[in-house]
Amino acid sequence: MNRRIFVVLVAVLLGGAGCGHAGEEGEESPAPRRTPITLVLANQNFSDMTIYSVEVGRRSRVGMVGGNSSVTLNVSSAFFPGGRLNLVAVPIGGSGRAGTGPLMVNGGETVYFTITPQLSTSYASIQ
Repeated sequence: MNRRIFVVLVAVLLGGAGCGHAGEEGEESPAPRRTPITLVLANQNFSDMTIYSVEVGRRSRVGMVGGNSSVTLNVSSAFFPGGRLNLVAVPIGGSGRAGTGPLMVNGGETVYFTITPQLSTSYASIQ
């Protein structure tokens, strides 16, 4: 009986050691850090705008731009997982919205988002 317990214990210990060893070899390297993008917002509208990144129906605030002004922001790669960025500008205290639609971006690029007086004609470009 004692011999049986001993054999089971040895098997468990060896099996556990093997799993630990396989885990070390099979570990994936951490995901590479993605470079942020530069976002240039040119607001030609009179209203101050809050800018959101929309991902799978969830929006996250990126920043804001005053009426008839411009601002440059550095945007973390967390706002464009998988390289896809979708921006929406919403007037503060107003109605309507301007959107870029989905943009495929890479870290280090510059996105220019122009918010026009008529929100539906707003547009974006990437350099």
